[in-house]
Amino acid sequence: MLDKMKDTGEPTSARLTHAHEKNISNAKNLIEDIKKKIVIENEIKIKLPNTKVPNGKMVIKINNLNFGFNKKQIFKNFNLSVYGPERLAFSGNNGAGKTTLARLIIKELKPQSGELKIGVEKFACLDQNIKVLNSEQTLLENMERIAELNKDKSKEMLAHFLFRGFDVDKKIKILSGGEKIRAALACLLSNPNPPQLIILDEPTNNLDINSIKELESALNNYLGAMIIISHDQKFLEKIGINKIIKL
Repeated sequence: MLDKMKDTGEPTSARLTHAHEKNISNAKNLIEDIKKKIVIENEIKIKLPNTKVPNGKMVIKINNLNFGFNKKQIFKNFNLSVYGPERLAFSGNNGAGKTTLARLIIKELKPQSGELKIGVEKFACLDQNIKVLNSEQTLLENMERIAELNKDKSKEMLAHFLFRGFDVDKKIKILSGGEKIRAALACLLSNPNPPQLIILDEPTNNLDINSIKELESALNNYLGAMIIISHDQKFLEKIGINKIIKL
């Protein structure tokens, strides 16, 4: 009887082991399928032909710019040229003038002397406070106001930027940092006459990995000139920065 039980037990154990291994394999396949779906859901793919800047077009031309606050000289005979859809990053220590230069380019500040020309019709700067958005309005209301689109088209464009369903009725003030940046880009780039130059000041600060991936995919759809102020080298590589301006 013992020999018979042994003979019966071995095949049973083998069957259980095989079934267990099969379950593990199925679970691994299921996890991989879920991972693929997550990647797809976090990736923004949209055509933005109106953001395109011709290769030879002058975007920014700065000659012998001088600027400072009080007695502190920040820029002395500073020069910079940007042509076509270049992607630049401003680097340097705190106080080197990265944000100040961005404010000069978008004409929030005026040079004390020198020449600064912008060769594109529209430009936009997204600072860390995302001032372009009205925090008391919903995402849909902001889209209709900034992009100048009707409700149906606004919802369609927001869906491209991963805002779907009840998301469009959320007020800006309750969105996360990553959602606010993505919302601002959605509103600006969905306009029939979008900016052909965008500047982002430390856009990845306080963002989680998922939000950074979404931001990267949004920016990689953009065809205009871009200036990024950031210390995140991996992020700069992912969005195709091709020139570093050290201040």
